[in-house]
Amino acid sequence: MNAAGYKYLTVLLVLVLVVAAVVLFSVLVPMRGMICTRNEFTGQATCGSYPIVLVVIWNAMKSINDFGAAIAAIATIFIAVFAYALLRSAEALRAATERLWSASREQTTIASRALGELERPWVFVDISPWIHVSDGHYSVPHVRFTVVNYGRAPAIVQLMDAAFSTGLRPAVKLRDYDHLSGTALGEGREWKDCVATLDDELRSRLRQEGPHMVPAFEDENLFFTVRIEYTDAPGNPHVSRFGWRFDPAAGRWIGLRDPDWFFAD
Repeated sequence: MNAAGYKYLTVLLVLVLVVAAVVLFSVLVPMRGMICTRNEFTGQATCGSYPIVLVVIWNAMKSINDFGAAIAAIATIFIAVFAYALLRSAEALRAATERLWSASREQTTIASRALGELERPWVFVDISPWIHVSDGHYSVPHVRFTVVNYGRAPAIVQLMDAAFSTGLRPAVKLRDYDHLSGTALGEGREWKDCVATLDDELRSRLRQEGPHMVPAFEDENLFFTVRIEYTDAPGNPHVSRFGWRFDPAAGRWIGLRDPDWFFAD
């Protein structure tokens, strides 16, 4: 038997015990009382003798009937108070539910954004710090760099270009690597030994120091920049831009602290 069955059985047993107690009290206690009824038309009262228990029950029922309107009013007040309290509780529950739902949506958005940041490609560029002289592979001075995908998803390269420029800031003077367009750079993979060669005008302004080349001018800066546009698997666009300035004192390339030329989006 389940809990509901035990509950109904308990109520039934209590009722049986109450009836048995009334009957037993009526038998053992020979007290009696009068119950009178009055004819509404003649006004004549008719009385009878009954066990005291029945008399008490009768008078209680009569009192309830006599004060029925007052009891109904009190009950209505209690019901109204209960309904108001229930309404306030429902409003509080609704507000709490909305707060929980809003917090849940915010957490879902944050988790989705964090997952997207983790499970996406991140393309960076590492550069050899010198300007290399001509060797067996390249007959002109050049810079070597490596493109690396540090993300957890492939990067679909749409455009990659590299550029040399002089002046106060890097100029948008691009050399395209068209053969890499549409190529996938896998998770944790890299393209080694990418090469950018200097044009004739810049080569004429270099001089050799030891095994490497350095600018022969000091009145302006020499910059090297790489820009890569790529997408992830769903097609979301991303851009990586990195730039370096050649430091004559150090004899090597130094990364720019320029937010326009040193970031991965």
